[in-house]
Amino acid sequence: MGGRVVYGGGGITPDYIVKSDHLTEYTVQLRSRNVFLQFADKYLDRHGAELKSRYGKNADKFADEFEVTAAMLTEVQSLGKAAGATFKQEEFDKDLRYIRAFTRAFIARSLWGNEGSSRVMLREDAQFRKALELFPDTDRILSNLSSLK
Repeated sequence: MGGRVVYGGGGITPDYIVKSDHLTEYTVQLRSRNVFLQFADKYLDRHGAELKSRYGKNADKFADEFEVTAAMLTEVQSLGKAAGATFKQEEFDKDLRYIRAFTRAFIARSLWGNEGSSRVMLREDAQFRKALELFPDTDRILSNLSSLK
């Protein structure tokens, strides 16, 4: 229907397949040992009033503008070490984008709840970004379907 193949017995094959990235063991350890939450709590104790003043209720502005500094990453590493995470430089380097994102997301969650965290993490989600990229194709797909009526 509409020039699209549908296979039986196993569901529908997506038009586009976007594979998820796999986190390294180091980042998994940081997450499972609640290092990002610990960092966010400590960071907000020191900078919470400043962040609330700067961003107010605007989680999108925070997600767009807030930068995780080298000093913040060093503190995350220290908290990870104290929590028993095994640091490996190559794993840290490979996941740096996600480590920064998780750090920002946990701060955002503390300020705005799950909505704040989602605002940060959706910017890193390859499947979500691809879906946004495909919105212009919607008209073509819908017009193919409506021509079958």
